[in-house]
Amino acid sequence: MQDDIILNSVGALSESEREKLISSLKNAGFSEAFLASDVNNLIERINDALINNPSRLKSPSAGLKDKIMARIKASPKKENTEDFDFKFADPTNDWFDHPLVNAIKVKVLSVNHDNGYAMLMMKVPAETEYPEHHHTSPEECLILEGDFQAEGRVLGPGDFHHAEPGSDHGKLYTRNGTTLLLVVNPADYGL
Repeated sequence: MQDDIILNSVGALSESEREKLISSLKNAGFSEAFLASDVNNLIERINDALINNPSRLKSPSAGLKDKIMARIKASPKKENTEDFDFKFADPTNDWFDHPLVNAIKVKVLSVNHDNGYAMLMMKVPAETEYPEHHHTSPEECLILEGDFQAEGRVLGPGDFHHAEPGSDHGKLYTRNGTTLLLVVNPADYGL
């Protein structure tokens, strides 16, 4: 019912689904009625801020993201989750040493053999070099934090690098350490 309340508030229910929800809410307890009211009020305030008065938008407090993530992690899991996979930022789970440079830690986020890509996260400590190498398939790299030096350029958070198949990388380097997201061919990493 909670999902339907939220979908109704943003106008995403069909007329028959909306009528069914309203009927259910008439017989629901106080918590569902309060949730419907709270969600409708929140959506109305967001719309007002975005459409009528964008200058009233304020940045969220520093701890808001942490509170939201903690709540999401603590929420009960739905039964139909076989179509979804989640990887959380826990620094101790699922990390392994890179096969060429042991100081680099790698976490496999997803592998899609049908479409020929794997998404990896890497943590590279300060003053680490990665050797010259050849690309047999495309490679895409997004810097999440720190610095990353490739082909004579210094990249920082939010910067992106793409390497074409058949390209040769010179040595890669980080002065202060980096965390990056890499999209590669799974075969390139033995996945």
